[in-house]
Amino acid sequence: MDKMIINEYCYENTKERFKSAMFNNDRLVIPVSNVLVRDKNIVGNKAYNLSRVISIDQSIKIPCCAVVTTNSYHEFLSILFDDNSVDYDAVCEFIKKIDESNAESIRYNREDLEHISSIIQDSIINSDIFFGIMDEIRQQSVIMRRYSNFEDSFSYAVRSSSVFEDSDNASFAGQYVSFLDITQDIDLFIKKCWASLFNIDSLLYAKACGVKAEDIIHTGMGVIIQRMVKSNCRGVVFSIDPIYKLSNTMVIDIKHNKSDYIVRYNQLTKSVTVICSEENAKNNDYIVSVSHKVVDIVNKLVKQMKVDLDIEWVIENNDVVVLQVRPITNNSCLRRDIIKHNKSYSKYIEGIGASEGTVSGRACEIPDINEFINNNYGISPDDIIVADMVPASFVISRSIKGLITRLGGTTSHLAIVCRELGIPYVAGVGDSVNVISNGKTIEINGNTGKISYDLEN
Repeated sequence: MDKMIINEYCYENTKERFKSAMFNNDRLVIPVSNVLVRDKNIVGNKAYNLSRVISIDQSIKIPCCAVVTTNSYHEFLSILFDDNSVDYDAVCEFIKKIDESNAESIRYNREDLEHISSIIQDSIINSDIFFGIMDEIRQQSVIMRRYSNFEDSFSYAVRSSSVFEDSDNASFAGQYVSFLDITQDIDLFIKKCWASLFNIDSLLYAKACGVKAEDIIHTGMGVIIQRMVKSNCRGVVFSIDPIYKLSNTMVIDIKHNKSDYIVRYNQLTKSVTVICSEENAKNNDYIVSVSHKVVDIVNKLVKQMKVDLDIEWVIENNDVVVLQVRPITNNSCLRRDIIKHNKSYSKYIEGIGASEGTVSGRACEIPDINEFINNNYGISPDDIIVADMVPASFVISRSIKGLITRLGGTTSHLAIVCRELGIPYVAGVGDSVNVISNGKTIEINGNTGKISYDLEN
């Protein structure tokens, strides 16, 4: 394909389209409370959803925050294209290869694509953000500190807010980077967020959800700069049971001190059921109290936003503080073929059903996931992976039949992505899975959390 066709394929003229993508209001950094944040194309979905929380009920607490707009992203890349800090043709060729190749071809040619992606990302991270953006970031930082009661211990969370993430059909859970407890060099972490748009696994995920790389990279990303909230109690809540779709049941994952709690709240009886991974864990009364506070916030937001929600929160000064809000995504944007095998098994163990579907296949134990990924070891599409835990990118970058992890649960990024991609997943099995030897034929039920096997294969 000659250069002119590649250029037309990419953006009709990438440099000019980046410049023309600046919206009517050219603000580069704005507070999330600003009315302009109501346009998700300017700030991305994560910031947009936070602004909706403010507009619904100002009594609901969110940390003070500002958003570096997609205008800043477009302006920044336009300048890098103009001075050749980022290779324009390399970006065009990269997008073309992602959009015109199927997933298996991308996995096969991953090393070449990773090389191009790395060059683009390094160029973005190593280039300076021009003064106009930095000046507005400093102004908003001063305002955030001035209106905070925590100025002496002030630090930031820097979070991605792309136009496509946290949408009704695709969460992009764990696909882009976010950074916590940042005290300096905010510009570096903003650039790292922008660079993550070019990550191979995030683009593979987008492809699975029917979104083109061209659209992802052209629409761009806002970046949230948020006051860092430090707390010994934080968690995630789903307004419905994500597995059984029970509208009268909320699932709350609470981390308090060093204990993990799973809470099921029944909307009909107003009752709280607390399960803890540690038998001798205390503070159940506190966990119940926190659960009721979280439920009150969730009910307000679900009623007004008219969609079931996945909300990240913390407790600060005995109040619930909302960090991010997104719709619970539809199951699934890419449903893989799931075949139930009627073979009868003599033994079973149980974990937590984290992504629905029943499949049988060969158990493939991965003792060290980092070594496995770094050495790019291969697996069979018929394998059911067994591991302590894997990153969400693992199930995107490889074709697998099912997944079992000793850790984790239904609210993790991994579980969300498995549900979206239609991969049956049983989490939180613990060491009981050690009875299953490598290569043994097993069956997993991602609804019930049941793992069936025979003593002999």
